[in-house]
Amino acid sequence: MKKATRAWNAEFVRQLYGINVLTDKVKNFHLSRDNTLSRWNDDDVLIKHHVMSGRQVDSELNVVFQLVDIVNCLWYSMTPAGQRWK
Repeated sequence: MKKATRAWNAEFVRQLYGINVLTDKVKNFHLSRDNTLSRWNDDDVLIKHHVMSGRQVDSELNVVFQLVDIVNCLWYSMTPAGQRWK
């Protein structure tokens, strides 16, 4: 995939998990290269939130979505052949 294309910017780079304070359920979000958090909610609606430059992703999840105990997982991109990027 070429850099600086729309598809490259929209590619997921991290998956984040956190506990929702209001419901005590684990929620997961994906972070893309262009600093957009996204997830599908229970009603199959895509929720997106752009993280402005200079802001921490963890604090945005805490303030906007009331998540605590956030865990970051590296998202490995897969090539079309199923091999990992090097």
